Amino acid sequence: MGPARSGIAICIAPELIFLKRLAAVRLRGYWHIFDSWTIFKWKFPNFYQPPGILYDDPNTNHRHRDCFSRVYRGPYDDRYISCYDGKVKKLVVQTTDMIYDAPGNGTWRRTFIRNVAPWHLRLANWPMNHVDYLRGRTDGDIPLIVVKWIAASCVLIFAVRNAQKV
Repeated sequence: MGPARSGIAICIAPELIFLKRLAAVRLRGYWHIFDSWTIFKWKFPNFYQPPGILYDDPNTNHRHRDCFSRVYRGPYDDRYISCYDGKVKKLVVQTTDMIYDAPGNGTWRRTFIRNVAPWHLRLANWPMNHVDYLRGRTDGDIPLIVVKWIAASCVLIFAVRNAQKV
């Protein structure tokens, strides 16, 4: 659950091959809602990016019949069968920032990563989240780590105590 370790990885892209340093990844999360290609809808996920590639003829109707004899008719696009109600729903894939910011190259909808860990794990990692892992810890980082660690410890102690009383 911790940040990635420093090192070198080879990234292969269609245009070029380059070396990239691995460091702690800071996801943009909800900052993606201000991107020009992000679309809002009332159902979850509320913010998504439309597919970059459509099938040949989107006007042709696709027919799907499930085991309960429900029939779906609509355009041919990427869908999945929901485990909650068994209906056919639009496929939305949760992607990393690098893929979400790239031009659409798939037939599915994309959304960004939200809350990658429970709140108590994010709070436990909070004291170290400002440290640059490429340059390492410096003497200026230690006081801020101590202050943040004390605050996070107090909040976690009271949160766990109150959770046990319920």
